[in-house]
Amino acid sequence: MLKNFYQNGDKLYIYGDSIILFRLSNINNGVNEIRQYDVIQIYPNPTHDLLYIKGFKGICSIYNVVGKEVFTGYIQEQINVQINVQNLNTGLYVIKLNNNGNEITRKIIIY
Repeated sequence: MLKNFYQNGDKLYIYGDSIILFRLSNINNGVNEIRQYDVIQIYPNPTHDLLYIKGFKGICSIYNVVGKEVFTGYIQEQINVQINVQNLNTGLYVIKLNNNGNEITRKIIIY
């Protein structure tokens, strides 16, 4: 289910269970055309052992509730990447995905 959206320049992010990235392009008659650019999935959430990221290429960082970075890495392929989160304490975390200054932030729960 899609829950929210925001726009950053010519990019429109619609997110819920997945994050869907659209590009807005201006066609000849001045009307904006929306084209789907990518679908980014972060799952399962909540999790206790492995977190999967699909459809994203760039820097992935995970922060605890006090803002301390507990994981960072570079995702090179937009395939299903797994991150081992077994060593993280139970609680709420923030995951940030950054690709050339375009940042997506989501909350994740480790149990």
